[in-house]
Amino acid sequence: MQIINQDNKYHKFSGTKFQLHPRVLKATVKASSEKNQSGQNSDDATSEDKVLSQQKDGHNAALWRNWDAFCRFTRPYTVIGTISGAASISLLPLTSARDLSPAFFVGLVKALIPLPFMNIYVGGINQLFDVEIDKINKPYLPLASGEYSMAQGKAIVAASGLMCLAMGIMFQSPPLFFGNLGALLIGTAYSVDLPLLRWKTKPFLAAFSIVGLPLTSHLGVFYHIQKSVLGRKTVFTKSLGFTAIFLTLFFISIAMFKDIPDVDGDQEFGNRTFCVSLGKKKVFSISLTILLIAYGFAVVIGASSSIVLNKLVSVIGHCTIASFLWLRASSLNLNDNASVQSFYMLLWKLLNAEYVLIHFIRVCLRLTSNFWCKVDTFYRFTRPHTIIGSIVGITSVSLLPLVSVGDLSPAFFAGLLKVMIPIVCMNIYVVGLNQLYDVEIDKVNKPDLPIASGEYSMEMGKAIVSAFGLMSIIMGFMFQSPPVLFCLLICFFFGTAYSIDVPFFRWKKNAFLAAMCIVIVRAITVQLTVFYHIQQYVLGRPVIFSRSLAFAIICMTLFVTVIALFKDIPDVEGDRDHGIQTISVTLGKKRVFWLCITILLIAYGSAVVIGASSSFLLSKLVTVTGHCILASILWLRANSVNLESNTSITSFYMFIWKLFYAEYLLIPFVR
Repeated sequence: MQIINQDNKYHKFSGTKFQLHPRVLKATVKASSEKNQSGQNSDDATSEDKVLSQQKDGHNAALWRNWDAFCRFTRPYTVIGTISGAASISLLPLTSARDLSPAFFVGLVKALIPLPFMNIYVGGINQLFDVEIDKINKPYLPLASGEYSMAQGKAIVAASGLMCLAMGIMFQSPPLFFGNLGALLIGTAYSVDLPLLRWKTKPFLAAFSIVGLPLTSHLGVFYHIQKSVLGRKTVFTKSLGFTAIFLTLFFISIAMFKDIPDVDGDQEFGNRTFCVSLGKKKVFSISLTILLIAYGFAVVIGASSSIVLNKLVSVIGHCTIASFLWLRASSLNLNDNASVQSFYMLLWKLLNAEYVLIHFIRVCLRLTSNFWCKVDTFYRFTRPHTIIGSIVGITSVSLLPLVSVGDLSPAFFAGLLKVMIPIVCMNIYVVGLNQLYDVEIDKVNKPDLPIASGEYSMEMGKAIVSAFGLMSIIMGFMFQSPPVLFCLLICFFFGTAYSIDVPFFRWKKNAFLAAMCIVIVRAITVQLTVFYHIQQYVLGRPVIFSRSLAFAIICMTLFVTVIALFKDIPDVEGDRDHGIQTISVTLGKKRVFWLCITILLIAYGSAVVIGASSSFLLSKLVTVTGHCILASILWLRANSVNLESNTSITSFYMFIWKLFYAEYLLIPFVR
């Protein structure tokens, strides 16, 4: 017992327990009473409250110290890794979102509850047999520091092991029971100092233990969900195979790396780990190489996926993590145990990232593959290259009325959205209406479109087209901008006249009328109305027909004419069969192709001349250099096109759309 004076109050410390001695409490209260003989009873109460408050704070501090010691004993980062891994593995047997039933979540809870106890048992028994080593390598652990007695450690380990096995039996799931039993046996063999055991002293058996322990547990969870919860046959799936290979590589790396900061203690006690045999630097290099191989393997598997979002998440995610790992590894000081320990904890965080961020998202995407298929179908129905063209064009033309950076205000961006959203909706109306009236032609020319392929019924197509057309017109009235409304009505009229099969319409059958529809809408109407909407109704300035606007209209007229002519080149067979006399049907593919190339080169030549005549040096450099580069690329690509291959022609047609986008990027520089 030790009595110390602090702030004129006497306290007693007994081990880790904190309490106020009764005689000290009595003396303190008596002294307080004598000090306030004048009758200030409130001061007596205040003094007593302070004493009791300090006693309470002491008890709270003791509780936190006990909790901190227990956390260090259980090694919480391993518990978190085990639980996140099991939760991730439990998703692998699922085949659809319907499998995420209440029964699944109950089964998941049954799988997760025993795992912390299993983890505490394995980590605890290792500390029981490594007390002397830990006094050198990990003196902060409770058994090594003396915060826990050996009896306390044995009690916690025994209780945790029994709880794990008892719950495995109670939940009546053989895969879960045998998975946990296998993990407990491996954990025991790794640590206990008995003949033929104490595998941690033998490098290959130590690595086998660290790899086998989580894999055994994970397999138990997988087959528990697959057989005991979902009631399906036990099947070793491709996703489970990927997970097993990736985790094997990852845990081999962890098994090698974890001994780097423990070299001193292992050498003293004769543990022939890889680090003791090969040295820190070699083991670190091998461990890092294995991890990079694991991430490379994951990238290859992700890139082979047939689901686009799955592919993107897996490839980008693993490349990002591998890059981060390499950067951190390059700055590691192997002679500083604190730095090595920090990197070791990073490996556990990367493992959790693999479970939670990459693997979990990948499985969720697979479960929602039906949803993403619907998204892909709608994406193809909207003809996204035309929508991108509209968005890029509107954005480019909206910049032409600006005279300073100060014009890029919130009001400008709000005005830009007011014109962009309804025009995109109208774009979907126009391309959708064309598909409704071109079903039979598209079965020959574009069989991948949703209505032609049967993915969308005619009723579905009509509903989408009607909804987007109606939304577009309503927004035109709602936004109270005459130029925007005028643009939408013009687009609606010419888009309808181009496609519908009624007397005096179906203008796409006539080459001149078809080209006129596209030119009037894309090259003239959109440019003028967007420009005037921004200039007058957003910026509040008088309408002025600028030089850059004139260039945009002339250049886009030539571009859109080329698109109108070229789009029919790959469709000659279907158009000829259905009596549509396009210019490609009349003149032939080769003549129309080179006519399109000539018009584009004229457009680029005109742009170079206009750019060279600018009085602004930046405008001159960008427009002249940019258009010369685009013209050169066009010429090189044009000479490599095979006009006998529709695939080659379609690819070049999409290339022309990219040139279309690039031109809009150059237009704002024309001043």
